[in-house]
Amino acid sequence: MKESSVERHGLVQVHQNCPKRPYLELVLPEDVHSVKYVAFAVSSRDQGWCDSNEGASFTSVDVSARRPPNRTDLRIMTLFENHRGVPRFHDHTARWDESTPGAKWKWIESLQPGDVVQLVPRATYQGWVNFIRTARITIGYQPITERPLLRNTPSMEKHIYARSLNSSEKEIRLLDLQPGEAGDPVVCSIRFHTLGSKGGFEALSYCWGNANDSSELILYPSEMNGPSEVYSTTGSVFMALRQLRYRDRPRSIWIDQLCINQNDIEERAQQVNMMTEIYSNASAVNIWLGDGDLSTEAGMRVVRDIHNFSVRVCKGGDACTCFGTCHTIIPTNISDSIDQTRAPISFRGMYEIFAAHQSRFVTGVRELIGGHLGLHLSELMSCLFMNPWFRRIWVLQEALRARTALVYCGPEIISWNELLDVNMWLNSTDYRFQETFLPAHPMMPSIWTSLRMQQSNLASLDPRDSSQEGGHHLGILDVFLDGLELKATDPRDKLFALLPFGRETCIADELPLAIRPSYSKSSKRVLADFTKWWICKNKSLAILSYTHGQPGRAWIRLHDDPFGPPTSRPTWAIGSDGNAAWAKTTLNTLFQFTASNATIPDPSLIDLDTDSDPETLKLAGFNLATITEMTYIALNHDLREISEPLKDLLAVWDQIIDPCGHYKVWNSKPERARENRDDLPVAVERRLLDDPRGLGEFLDHLKAHWAYVRRPHLPAICLASLLATEGGVKRCETNKILTCLDPFFFLASNGLVGLCPWAARNGDIIVILHGGNVPFLLRPVSSEVEGGNSSKEVKRFEFVGEYFVSGVMHGEYLKGRNYSESEIFTLV
Repeated sequence: MKESSVERHGLVQVHQNCPKRPYLELVLPEDVHSVKYVAFAVSSRDQGWCDSNEGASFTSVDVSARRPPNRTDLRIMTLFENHRGVPRFHDHTARWDESTPGAKWKWIESLQPGDVVQLVPRATYQGWVNFIRTARITIGYQPITERPLLRNTPSMEKHIYARSLNSSEKEIRLLDLQPGEAGDPVVCSIRFHTLGSKGGFEALSYCWGNANDSSELILYPSEMNGPSEVYSTTGSVFMALRQLRYRDRPRSIWIDQLCINQNDIEERAQQVNMMTEIYSNASAVNIWLGDGDLSTEAGMRVVRDIHNFSVRVCKGGDACTCFGTCHTIIPTNISDSIDQTRAPISFRGMYEIFAAHQSRFVTGVRELIGGHLGLHLSELMSCLFMNPWFRRIWVLQEALRARTALVYCGPEIISWNELLDVNMWLNSTDYRFQETFLPAHPMMPSIWTSLRMQQSNLASLDPRDSSQEGGHHLGILDVFLDGLELKATDPRDKLFALLPFGRETCIADELPLAIRPSYSKSSKRVLADFTKWWICKNKSLAILSYTHGQPGRAWIRLHDDPFGPPTSRPTWAIGSDGNAAWAKTTLNTLFQFTASNATIPDPSLIDLDTDSDPETLKLAGFNLATITEMTYIALNHDLREISEPLKDLLAVWDQIIDPCGHYKVWNSKPERARENRDDLPVAVERRLLDDPRGLGEFLDHLKAHWAYVRRPHLPAICLASLLATEGGVKRCETNKILTCLDPFFFLASNGLVGLCPWAARNGDIIVILHGGNVPFLLRPVSSEVEGGNSSKEVKRFEFVGEYFVSGVMHGEYLKGRNYSESEIFTLV
């Protein structure tokens, strides 16, 4: 067995409005075969006082795992809670191993090489402050001795895929699953089918799973004719086939893993383009969540009864004759019990149904649910919705395009629509506001709800007819951003799988060549082409602002490293990984700025058809200034006396930096209460002056960083000096600074001032580009000589992000300026 360990020393204070950052991270080594234990040590305390020393402290340390984009997230687990109101540091220790019951050992078993184990301090409610001074993480693991090898099966290209598909005829392959008993080998045959012709088929929606976890099936090339061969398939597909086969008759199923030649790039692209038609033509879609465990199977049964209590389609109990999982709870019994006790009923009776099921839970269910709230409905549902299927990008169209769909988890079977309804109820404010303290738990990603609401009954709609009820489609960029948190083994699929849901891209036969699914392009090229296509299609650079949704590129730093991860090129292209809330917490989304007036990007600079350098982007615009200093700003002036440009600055500070914690984008599940742009300056004044709660939250946040620790005041720019007509910018030393934030105020070479993302650096240049609603920040990186006889030096720039520059956001800089003086900026 080998060990890997990391530790940190250094005091950090955490308030509920601080950005959520890990205090310590450990990257699992690449030679990890299996983790045997994880040991934690943390020295921490809370603010040292409270009204009562009884009960739990509202400060704790969570353990989480940051994973590569193609892996499903793991549950966030509460590791330690501080001793309530005790001013002394306490040394907490814990060790999780195979003797640790339930959810914690399951969490350890899921860890893989490259995962990052994190310790994240948390505080909840005003007045509570979490102090961390040291921490250590140690893992013990069994190293890989040799790489596992799959069985060397015959070449499917020569046997099953010997005949190519006729894409012009919309031809697909179908798998005929032969009947069998539970212990029999899985036997199948492959045949060809033309979409729209006679003969029905079903489709399977599933997660591929680990390629090294394989099982064998017997496969015939055509309708049980010819010699059979034994092939390897992933364990996930094998278990699904074993569960779905009938005992007395064959079953025709389309499964992408077996019905598409995955080694044929052209065939993959053609079939991907037909995916919507395939799933909408299937008589049913079978959603396979895997064999499950005691907690997920219990979750399926609870969902079944919660839904039935609301819609009353079944009497329940012994009277239930419904297909699939039995309705074990009798709804009238629950209603009668509530009437007799005259107790208030929970939202849709969900707590009462859960309580009725609790008596049936075996010990294993209770241990697997675990969680901060103990045996709670939200904890049980998070066990179910953490299944990787719910975050796989392709399942959106597989499930939403289905005529009818059933969800299988081990022996349990429920309707897909039941699961969607209950998920929507769990995410409603009526449910979440039933309790004062209800942490956000992972349910289905929000894109499921938005697409379901916007495109009800998608399979029956003609996307060409927007007059039909529910026929309105979201723009493809909005859909893409909402899908950022979903997972895909191939980053290109993060775009390809969502094209059918976009207003401009929903008709497969009319897709422009630039964004048509093609696996011959690299992932970088796919996303670069999409970014350029969107710019040309919309005559706007708004898409550039959404690079702030990528990890390490949000407006606020959300990791411990002050330099952040390296930015991959092309830096200007939209990314396949990230967070939709970060992407939408930007100047371009929240405000109606018009920095470039009515200009549009020059299409001659962005020629997608003859692009000789696809990973660069050339844009015209003006160089405003160079950043000379990054610093803090001291809010030491009456806000009611400031000028309009500075009111804009404070509005951006309030909406994006969020010092009062009103929008919760940076520290918890975002629930942004959008305000009209015209009211923003008024909202800022109300928040910091007239609204005691708003001002109180800001001062409470400030107190958390200064009241308990002695530290020198920090240098800053005085807000009052920015209002003065003479005398220039004045500096001061102050404690009116939130030390959990990086310096976000800048001074430029020509006197311009404003706000910028944390990643800005001295020497970056501020530009206004044609077609951009906001100024952008570029970083000079190199110069190259281009051209033959008339060669010239071309400067290249990395794209950093958007910027707020006081006095230029409403087109002031370009008024009366000659556009022929524009420069060409080459972005890499």
